[in-house]
Amino acid sequence: VTLDTPVKRQLRLARLILGNKQKLGIAIGPNSGISKMEIQQLLKEMDISGYVEELESNQNIAAQFAKIFDLSDALIAISDPLIYSATNARNILLSAYRKRTPIIGFSQAYVKAGALAAAYSTPEQIGMQTGELVARLSQNRRAELPQIIEPALFSVAANNHVAHSLGIEPIDPERLKRQISAAEKRDK
Repeated sequence: VTLDTPVKRQLRLARLILGNKQKLGIAIGPNSGISKMEIQQLLKEMDISGYVEELESNQNIAAQFAKIFDLSDALIAISDPLIYSATNARNILLSAYRKRTPIIGFSQAYVKAGALAAAYSTPEQIGMQTGELVARLSQNRRAELPQIIEPALFSVAANNHVAHSLGIEPIDPERLKRQISAAEKRDK
């Protein structure tokens, strides 16, 4: 069970909060766990306008993000320690705030630091899902271990101070979680 939030979940969250008219900017690096082509395919499937930038290194990250902010209305932050390191996070958040660009993050900590919202899985949720998987496997000795599984259990966090400063309606995290869960059930 992976720790990272599925990109499709983040895209759904962005659409629910920001609507369909926003062009989403997405920065990926070598440790993002998803390719530019995969993200472009998701954007196409979900009929979302987006711009994907592959970052090679954290050198001159401000200039690389300036381009993303110029070409998009909101940023989807995909977990990648090269891009969203403690060193870079503050500069990215401040640049986004100055450009009035909302960020859909990947963790509760990123929301507390200044992202608009995030869908994320807690260690307890990952542990619960892993425990359920182990219990099912122990009941069926012939079952094979599955490939990589995305976290099924998740939470949504929102920073309504950021929403207010960006002129966005207050966000109800529980309502968004229910809507995303319902959409994911329809996908299955």
